[in-house]
Amino acid sequence: LDWSARAAAAPRGHLPVCFLPAAVATLLAPVRRALLGRTAQQGLSPVADRLGQRVFDPGLTLADDPLLEGRPGSRPLDDEGVPSARTTVVAAGVVQGLLYDLESAARAGTRSTGHARRTTFGKPLTAWSNVLLEPGPHAFDALLAMIEDGLLVDGFEGEIGPAGGVALPVALGWRVQRGEITGRVRGAVVAGNAFELLGRLRGVGKDIAWRGPQGLPAMVVEGVAVAGEVGR
Repeated sequence: LDWSARAAAAPRGHLPVCFLPAAVATLLAPVRRALLGRTAQQGLSPVADRLGQRVFDPGLTLADDPLLEGRPGSRPLDDEGVPSARTTVVAAGVVQGLLYDLESAARAGTRSTGHARRTTFGKPLTAWSNVLLEPGPHAFDALLAMIEDGLLVDGFEGEIGPAGGVALPVALGWRVQRGEITGRVRGAVVAGNAFELLGRLRGVGKDIAWRGPQGLPAMVVEGVAVAGEVGR
């Protein structure tokens, strides 16, 4: 509420943007889909042919951990009876592997990673359990200090498609100038590609916030295309 007490004009250009955990979840959605074995077998994963390669910024490590205590996706077994275990799919920006259920693993000639979720009146499909994006070293104030002029974004209107293309209005965001939040912006639009944006991290926060089954830090991304208020 304090941040929103004043209005601020939306900046324009390729700017640093600090994404809060709810906005990080939106950016991460196409990456999560791309890291499923079934998505790769459908020819819809931009990262399936880049296993063992650095695809994202070295500050990004992404794991699925169904053994965390008391989290929504926690379980000892998946829905096909395969024992659960923590699986790191991206380590320091390098794609380590994909998530599989029994059927997609058999098609790929590998073993299930224990990520089957049974649907209502349907066969099991590959699904994440608890998503964990590893925290970095930066306090929130340090993240803001990285921004001379840019945005702080809490949420978007809409979702990102499987290819990762972003052109989303900012539902809740604030302008940041010289490391200080100067007011709420309205009508700003963030554009780019989620896979490319996650390859340009300036800083990752040290605090995790849980959004359902996703534990995510805030992060600052370099060179995000930001358009000003719609219609102006």
